[in-house]
Amino acid sequence: MTTAPPVPYGAAIQAARSAGDPLFTAYQTGTLAQFEAHAGNGVEALNLARRARRALGEIGPAVTDAWLSSIEALSHAAL
Repeated sequence: MTTAPPVPYGAAIQAARSAGDPLFTAYQTGTLAQFEAHAGNGVEALNLARRARRALGEIGPAVTDAWLSSIEALSHAAL
C-alpha cells in the first residue's frame, strides 16, 4: 500500500537542513520514516530512518537513538 505523505514533511526536512540543525533534521526525517512504516512502506521507512541517523551523527541524546530504534522496528514489521 502506498500512501503519499503530507507535503509539509518535505518542507520541514528542508527547513531543518537549511537551518543547520542536525537534531531537528533527524526528528523530521524520523517522523516521516514513522509515517511510512505505519503506511506499510517498510523499505522506504528503513531508508528514512537511516538518513535520520546519518543527519544526527554522534551528537544525539540517547532518547533519540531509542526513538529511531523503535522506528526501525516498526519499519521491519512493515516489510
